Formats: sequence, C-alpha cells, structure tokens
Amino acid sequence: MLDFILSKMNLLILVTAIFAIVGFFTFGLMDITKVNEAGAVASRIAEKSFALVSSPNYCFSDRYVLDNEIMVAGSGYYYVLKISKTVVIPQNSVSGEPVNVVVFSVYPRTEIKNQYGDSSYSAKAIAADSFRTEAEIHLYSQTYSGTTYEDAIQEQDELYVDPQAQIPFNSVEFIKEVDEGWPKLYIIACNSATCLANKTFVGNMVHPEQPDAGGGFRC
Repeated sequence: MLDFILSKMNLLILVTAIFAIVGFFTFGLMDITKVNEAGAVASRIAEKSFALVSSPNYCFSDRYVLDNEIMVAGSGYYYVLKISKTVVIPQNSVSGEPVNVVVFSVYPRTEIKNQYGDSSYSAKAIAADSFRTEAEIHLYSQTYSGTTYEDAIQEQDELYVDPQAQIPFNSVEFIKEVDEGWPKLYIIACNSATCLANKTFVGNMVHPEQPDAGGGFRC
C-alpha cells in the first residue's frame, strides 16, 4: 500500500514538474516573440525613413502607418513608439564632424504609463533601431501625456506615437527637403485622419507664406 502511494506521489511530482517546465518555456518564448515583433516595427520604420532621407529628390514625403497592436500568440500587445534624436561623432571620423542620429524605440504601453504616472520611473524599451544622417532633424507633435495628446503641434526633442491613446496617434509623416543645399528631415506624429492637415500646419510654420511665394512644404 505504501509503495502504491509513493508511486502516485512520484507521478504527481513528475506531472507538476513537466507543467512547470512547459509553462516556463512558453512564457519565455512569448517574451522572445514580443521582442522580435517590436524589433521588426522599429526596423521597418527606420528603413523607410532612411530610404526617404537618402533619396536624391529635393523634396519628398511619405507616411508610415503603425499597426494598432503587436500580435503575440494570437493576443494583442499594446506598445508605444518613441522617436528621438541625438548627435554623435563617429570614432573613425577624420573630420571630427558630428553626425545626426534618429532613434526609434518601442516600449510596452504599461511602461510608458508608469513613467508618466511616476516622474522617478524610467520606461524600459524592448526594441530599438536607428540610422545616421547628415540631414538636420526636426520632430513635431502635440504634447503627449501618457494617455492623450494636448496643445498645438510644436517642435519637440522627442515624440511618442501611441496607437492606443484616447485620440490614437498611429502614423508618422516624413518630409525630406533640401533647403539652400542642406538636407532636412521633418518627422511628424499624427493620427492617420489628420496627417495631411498636420503636415500643412507644420509646413506653414517652417515656410511662412511670403508676398512673392506661397508657404508650406514644396511637396
């Protein structure tokens, strides 16, 4: 009788251990999938914007529309895209001239909400991509509060694209211009329904209407 009970207990321990191992690897695989999918989002938008700013056109614009969520194992995963800029001096640079860098970072939406709910908290990105360019970088958006967008569009040091905000911002408008021989890249966060209006608004800020010429972007 004792041997029978012990054998059943050993079987129960074995089954429990198997479930624990399977569960561990399942959750680990889901985390890896989230990172991979987020990395794909960052890479796609980085590639699209780099191709645009590298084009030979004197004026060219394009738009990137984000998915509302990342799909992981059949479930939706909410995220926020952050676009920022910085300046670096390449280690192998002969001239020592600085180069502009555009950085695309993907955050879990919960991380962003925690950051805006607690000023001492720093959100942790799960994926990022970037590119270097000689073009001037200008970022435009309404002020983001973690759940919504407020105030008028203005130039920002960084911007957030949140497809799950109260008024969703699910698109990024890119405009590349060559102005007096110098390339410039304008990046505008927007809702897909208002991107054209936002582009016109920013264009009139950048190029105010003149008596002998109209205002706004040339493309």
